[in-house]
Amino acid sequence: HLGSAQFCMGEYQSALKSLEMAKSRNPRSRDILVNHATMLYLTGYLDAAKDAFRNIEKEDTQIDKKDPDVHNNLGTIYAGLGELDEAVNHFQVAMQHSEFELPSYNSTHFKALLNLGGTLLMKGDETQATQCFQKCIRYDDQSSDALIAMAEMLVAKGSTTEAEETFQKVLKHDPSNEQAQDHLAKIATSKRATQNAALRKSRRDSRRKMRAQFFSNSDSEASDSFVGKSRTHSSMTPGGASLASESEAGSGTESEFEPMVPRSLPPDPHDPVENLARANIARSNSSRLSEVVSPGG
Repeated sequence: HLGSAQFCMGEYQSALKSLEMAKSRNPRSRDILVNHATMLYLTGYLDAAKDAFRNIEKEDTQIDKKDPDVHNNLGTIYAGLGELDEAVNHFQVAMQHSEFELPSYNSTHFKALLNLGGTLLMKGDETQATQCFQKCIRYDDQSSDALIAMAEMLVAKGSTTEAEETFQKVLKHDPSNEQAQDHLAKIATSKRATQNAALRKSRRDSRRKMRAQFFSNSDSEASDSFVGKSRTHSSMTPGGASLASESEAGSGTESEFEPMVPRSLPPDPHDPVENLARANIARSNSSRLSEVVSPGG
C-alpha cells in the first residue's frame, strides 16, 4: 500500500524501494510483482523490468493465461530497448487478448494498438502505422495521444498542412497540450524559413535579370555611338572644317555624342561586378566627350 501511494504521488524511487521490501516479504503476490516490474520500467531499469515481466509471463504460461497488460508492458520495454520485432509481437498478443474490452482511450487494447502503430512507424512501415492510428482515432477522436501520433507521422512524410490541421484538433479540446503547441511552433518556424529563402531567391533572380538587361543595353548603345563617330569623321574636310551647315550644327544633331546615362539599378555597394561596370561606363563616357571637342576648345 505504501509503494502504491508513493507511485501515485510520483515518488518513483521511494515506491521502488517500498515494493522491493514488499516483494521480499511476499514473493508470490502477483500485484506486488507487476507493480515492482512497472516501477523498474518507470525508473529507467529497462533490462531489469524486462526480466521481471518475463518471469510473470512464464508463470502465466504455466496456467495457460495471457495477461494483455503484461504483454503491452513487455512490448513497450522491448521498443525502448530497440528490439522492435519483439515489441510488435507482444503488442499484437496484448490486442488479441483484450478484444473484449470497450475500445476506449484507457483500455489496454487501445494502448496496445497505439503502441503498435508507433513501433511500426519506427520500423518504417508507414502504411500499417497509419492504419493503427486511424483505428485509434475512430475509437476516440479526441485522444490527444492518437492525434499527435498521426500528426507526427504526417510531419515525417512531409504532409505539413495535414499535420498542422491535426495538431490544431488536439488544441481544440486540449488547449494546454504542450506537445501540440511545440510542434505547431516548429512548423511555423519552418514555414517562415522557407518563405524567406524563396523571397531571397526571387530577389537574386530579379537582380541577375536586371544586370543582364543593363549590360545588353549598354553594349547596344556603345555600338550605336561607334557608328555615329565614324560618320562624323568621314564628313570632316582635310582642313578640319565640318561640311555640315550651321543650321545642322545648331539643330541638336550633336546630341548623339552626349554621355550615356546608365539606366537605374537598385544600389548594391557590395557588388564588385556592378561597381566595375559603372567605373568602365564612366571612363567610356569621358573618352567620348574628349573626342568630340575641337582642338581649339
